[in-house]
Amino acid sequence: KESIHKNIEKFKEMAKNSVSKDKIKNKQKEQSL
Repeated sequence: KESIHKNIEKFKEMAKNSVSKDKIKNKQKEQSL
């Protein structure tokens, strides 16, 4: 069970990172426009 919990935490961190990356990309797009 512990390993599953760790995997969930890792997935959450990855999701946060991907979302923040998308936000940065969107900001760059707006600036380029």
